[in-house]
Amino acid sequence: MMWARVTTQGRQIRLTPNMVDVLLNALDKPVYPVNRNHRRTFEALQSYGLLTPVGYEKWSPTGEGWKIATQIKKGTEE
Repeated sequence: MMWARVTTQGRQIRLTPNMVDVLLNALDKPVYPVNRNHRRTFEALQSYGLLTPVGYEKWSPTGEGWKIATQIKKGTEE
């Protein structure tokens, strides 16, 4: 996996490989954290405005998260 630098909400942030993985997995279906450490990744993505909770322990990408995840996915497929 790779690190990603993205601009969201007017600020540049650096996504860890775990954050990138969660965003890419969330494109297909709602995702959920498997443990407390993994939950911190979800909360960090939420603080950046890229993920939002949609039900009990289920998370989906926001509009901005969807856009960034598809850009990352295109970049890894080339």
